[in-house]
This record gives sequence, structure tokens and C-alpha cells, in this order.
Amino acid sequence: MTAARWSRVATALTLAVTLATAGWFVFARTDDSKTVYANFSYVNGIYPGSKVTVLGVPVGSVIAVQPQGTSVRVTMTVPGEVELPADASAYVLNPSVISDRHVELGPTYGGGPMLADGAEIPMERSHAPIDFDGLVGSISTLTDALGGDAPDRQGDSTGDLLTEVADNWRGNGDQFNAAIKSLSAATGVVGARAEDIGALVRNLNTLMVALDARQVSLDSLVADLGELGTNGRRGRSTSPDRCRTCAWCSIRSTSS
Repeated sequence: MTAARWSRVATALTLAVTLATAGWFVFARTDDSKTVYANFSYVNGIYPGSKVTVLGVPVGSVIAVQPQGTSVRVTMTVPGEVELPADASAYVLNPSVISDRHVELGPTYGGGPMLADGAEIPMERSHAPIDFDGLVGSISTLTDALGGDAPDRQGDSTGDLLTEVADNWRGNGDQFNAAIKSLSAATGVVGARAEDIGALVRNLNTLMVALDARQVSLDSLVADLGELGTNGRRGRSTSPDRCRTCAWCSIRSTSS
């Protein structure tokens, strides 16, 4: 067989292998992917074709966004080899101001049941950032709740209280800042000496128990000292017989 014939045979075999591989990918290969549904209370910036990521790496895409009454259902498709836990959550993320939002699935799989094909992520595990209109509406609601000049309000309101507190603190920012720093330093010192303070408290408790047990004797001693002081101020001479019941004089007579 000549070299030219060998070349034609090799070319034909290569072409046949290429056509067979392409045919397998087109007709015989199974679509190993799974569909995941996530229900959001609200979602903005997510459309069919938006990316689906795991740890920031694109692994799939959004194929449908369908409003369903008070929620929005987002249908996603990811490759079958992507492993996720059965209790996975869905997050709508916006990495930067100019980039498109995408859906992040997580956490990563660490063992146990896996997220199956057709699994549905409930609203309790779906999270989306609030939009600007929602933020403005929340601020407006908070302002109305704290406002004090509404005609249907009676008496002082929370807004009036906050205004009064702000007026009282005006001009005392430096002192308040210094007080906070001092309190922080004191807290650190107390924390570092926690064991010593605990021992001190225990010792004080022991002392108080002992004093309580000696309360009757202490009361008698204090009363006798008071009587002795009164007699001393009057200039009276107290005989040993008269002071026999005085604890102070008994101590003096015993020592003498």
C-alpha cells in the first residue's frame, strides 16, 4: 500500500471518529441537569438567563421568573454533578453597582441528604435585598411612627422624647465620648481581674455570715459603749459594782 493510500485511509478514519463523537453528543448524550425552584417574597433584577452561582462560581442559569400571588417563583437549572445540601438556601446578590444580579445557592455540600432534581426552596430560605423604593417606604413608616405632630396623637410621643434627649445631649458629645472610653477601659480592667473580684465577693460573704452570727454580741457591745460615753460626758464616776454588766468595764477590769 502506497503512502498516498495510507494517508487517505487515516483521513477517512479521523473523519468517521469525529462524526461519531458529534452524533453522540447531539443524539445519544443524556441531559444530566437538575431543576431547582426558589420562592421569594419579592425579587428584582433577576430574569431568565441570569446566572446561578455557588461560592461565586457560575454553575447554572435562571430559566423562568413567575409571579405567584404574594410570592415569586424562580426556576433554575444546574448541572447534575453540582452537589448541594437538601436544606440549601437561595440568595439574590448584587456584587457591584454596575454588574447584574444573580442567584447564589449555598452553603456548599458537606454530607447528608442532597438537593434533588425538582427540589423547591421555600421563602424561609430565600433572601433578596430590599430595593430603593422599599427602603424609602420603610423610612417613611418609621418616621410616621416616631412623629409627634400627628393630629390623631395625644400626649407625648417617642419622637418628642427623642427630640428632648437630643436637645439635652447637644454640646456634650466630647464628655459622652470620654465617658464611653473610660467605661470601656474600666470594663477591661474588671474583666482582667474577674477571679480576684470573685474571691473578694466570696470573702465578703463569709464575713457577713460571721457578722450575722455575732449580731447579738455586737449589739450589746455597742449599747454598753454608748452608755459608757454618756456617763463620761456627765462626769460621773462609775463604780465597778455599777458597771458589772457593762461589757467595756468588764473587759477593763479583767485586763487590770
